[in-house]
Amino acid sequence: MKIIVLPKILSRNGLILRPLRITDAETITKCLQDGRIKHWTMRIPHPYHLKHAEGFIRNVQKGRRRKTNFTFGIVPDGEKQVVGAVSLMNVNAEHACAELGYWMSLPWQGCGLATEAVRLMLHFGFRRLKLFRIYASAFGPNLPSQRVLEKNGFTHEGTMRKAMIRGGKRCDLLNYGLLMGEYRKRI
Repeated sequence: MKIIVLPKILSRNGLILRPLRITDAETITKCLQDGRIKHWTMRIPHPYHLKHAEGFIRNVQKGRRRKTNFTFGIVPDGEKQVVGAVSLMNVNAEHACAELGYWMSLPWQGCGLATEAVRLMLHFGFRRLKLFRIYASAFGPNLPSQRVLEKNGFTHEGTMRKAMIRGGKRCDLLNYGLLMGEYRKRI
């Protein structure tokens, strides 16, 4: 069994990714009050309450100890509070794969932070965790999320047609993947 030493902080270009702390619960609750974030994510409830944030943080801390979930808070240069989160979830050691997920609070969307946070997580996943494959999904109408994945080298692998309901309407779920060899060619 290999021992993985986990970093306390990942950083690049002034962006810091750090493990979530229970003291982040209030900030996360405030960030997730807007239903538009829930609209484009699969696992975030709305309305979002402090108990949701506390439970989320406890679950990701437990997953980190088990090495099945690595969720980091996104902290931009000059800020003290998290403004989003990025995760490698469902880490499967046997198959060396994990699912990528991320969200950003509305004031911070569209400024490149999600793209950079994903870039850091790919480095962590492929270099530190020695994953072979990282996969992610995006809703069909969520073009910004698709662009984040594509900018980071993900390949659209298929579409689950009308698989999810968002805003009372059925929409496609687009599946993306990135292999270690593809990642290495990009760096």
